[in-house]
Amino acid sequence: MTEALPLLILLPFTASVFCLLARLLRRLLLAQVVAVVSLGGTLLILGLLLPVLHSQGGLTYSMGGWPEPLGIALNFDPLAWSSSVIGTVVGLCALFFAIGERKYDSDFYFFFLLLLAGMEGVILTGDLFNMFVFIEIVSICSYILIAYSLSRDSLWACLRYLLLSSLSIFLFLLGLF
Repeated sequence: MTEALPLLILLPFTASVFCLLARLLRRLLLAQVVAVVSLGGTLLILGLLLPVLHSQGGLTYSMGGWPEPLGIALNFDPLAWSSSVIGTVVGLCALFFAIGERKYDSDFYFFFLLLLAGMEGVILTGDLFNMFVFIEIVSICSYILIAYSLSRDSLWACLRYLLLSSLSIFLFLLGLF
């Protein structure tokens, strides 16, 4: 069942690619359905992993079969499960709100799903380098989603968020050194 751990990251990431395809086809409904199915599938996988987590206490998956110092390791414990469930449920609620607003294009769903894939990566990764990479993915998608409406207020908020998150990333890297 540990083979399902990468799916928590790959499912929203793959769905985001389908949202780009929906943009090319000009099918907004396709992007919305793909986003909802993706997050529903993520919740289903988390539900299936819960009994395994209770029986084994924690799971570790080495990407590509490489051992942990050389490869990417995904660690899954009860705290990671709780964080993933909370993040996915909040993401699903935000997704339903965005669909109800009827003012977002397929681009929005692309960046939204990419943000959720990055969030799952931050939660599951077992090393600091990949955590930094996933934090950057989350940051870039957040910048774009904050500035999505291109209004004066959203652009100003994006600039403030950019400055604040750049400072926090700098302090994160300083802490690593």
